[in-house]
Amino acid sequence: MLFFFFKQKTAYEMLRSLVGSEMCIRDSHDIATKPVEESLWIDSSVAVFDCIEAKDVFLGHSKTKLAKRLLSSKEFYGDIERSVLTKLQALQGKSVIYALKVMVSDVENGEVLSRDFKTSPLANRVPNNTQFNVKLLTANHWPSYVEDPFVPPPALASCISAFTQFYESTHTTSTLTWRHYLGSAQASIAFDKQPKEVTGTIRQISVLSMVDEAGRLTMHDLEKRLGLDGRSTTSLIASLYMHKYFKMLDLVNPETGDILPTRNTIKGSDTFQINRKYAFKQRKFTIEPERDGGLVEAKEPNVSAFRITQCDTTIVRIMKSQQSMKYNELVER
Repeated sequence: MLFFFFKQKTAYEMLRSLVGSEMCIRDSHDIATKPVEESLWIDSSVAVFDCIEAKDVFLGHSKTKLAKRLLSSKEFYGDIERSVLTKLQALQGKSVIYALKVMVSDVENGEVLSRDFKTSPLANRVPNNTQFNVKLLTANHWPSYVEDPFVPPPALASCISAFTQFYESTHTTSTLTWRHYLGSAQASIAFDKQPKEVTGTIRQISVLSMVDEAGRLTMHDLEKRLGLDGRSTTSLIASLYMHKYFKMLDLVNPETGDILPTRNTIKGSDTFQINRKYAFKQRKFTIEPERDGGLVEAKEPNVSAFRITQCDTTIVRIMKSQQSMKYNELVER
């Protein structure tokens, strides 16, 4: 007898354990564990999916989870997930998992397009010592993300302008809408003790870049330059000023330049500068993202509305072919 062990509790997370992370299988008579073969992962994933009753609910949430894995690029096992989607398509039909397959294809196509951009003349507009990569998401198939009011700094704006011109030259019927909060950035910062390679969200690295270039900036200054509201700007500064391990900003007295003690609140007139004495044992590290849930998360799928649309479409198709039917017969169909 075989036992499967999962850390997650929900049906989707259980299936994700089979696809997107390590899993062990244990025989009831053997204490030792061993990795599961890929073929067993795939077959088990399909078997679990086939037992789920509300498949549309499951797929609605799985789209959001898959989007996170595709955008992070750290938890995505391309070949395995493509194999699972192919088997599910054979089992349930193309329309059921079509959007998920398009999402996987979008990431792969985006990588190809980024490579083509780097070899084009427009890539010369990218600032020196800067690497710029883009992920293209098809709006109709990915989760619905909220609009992004963020105003990128000049260096990033130059990259965006160059890529947009490159893209529109070959895709005349498509329009690009940027969602900066889904991306990440890496910067090399020269602290007094040791240079660090810091990875964070685009908005976090932008804050560090703006403060470093200006020397000192108030919260109101950052709010205007970033194009964000007070809540989002406060959340950004807090992730770089109040964090226990990633305190890379100092609160200073604008008149004397003295560094002030860390506070639990941030005011619009507070002035910040780079914490040059910042020390961390690792040379490369990732900052914890800012807590601004309204932007980072995709909107939850409206499964009820989707079901109503499917029912309406099905009724129209049946009535077109049958012309007239009794209500009970229509319900059975």
